Amino acid sequence: MIQWFNKKMSKKRKGFTLIELIVVIAILGILAALAIPRFANSRESANEGVIIANLKTLTSTAEVYAVQKNYDITALTDAQVGEIKGLADWTSVSGPTGVTYDISTAGVVSATIADNAVPTTVGAGTYKIENGKLVAV
Repeated sequence: MIQWFNKKMSKKRKGFTLIELIVVIAILGILAALAIPRFANSRESANEGVIIANLKTLTSTAEVYAVQKNYDITALTDAQVGEIKGLADWTSVSGPTGVTYDISTAGVVSATIADNAVPTTVGAGTYKIENGKLVAV
């Protein structure tokens, strides 16, 4: 038996057997099945991070402008809100598609995520930032 095995192993092999290839493909398939959902979650978290960063930036911009103009950020008039929104085109803020930003007369900057927007972990709706996280308005 050992002689037969040695004889078979001593022949020059010119490639892989079908079984070896199937095993390698199966292992790669299992690894891909484990990795793909993790990448999808990473993308959703990244989109949410961009929205949070935009909300922080827009909130800071509104607060600085209100201080410079001696406005009470917690009691803005509609004209003051329009003036603050006129600082930059809030509809063209870079970030995930399907997300719009707004500021209320109470000085709360919010993001509205549309149903057809890029995926996020929170889903569609209107959110404000609270303690560094998105909270439904």
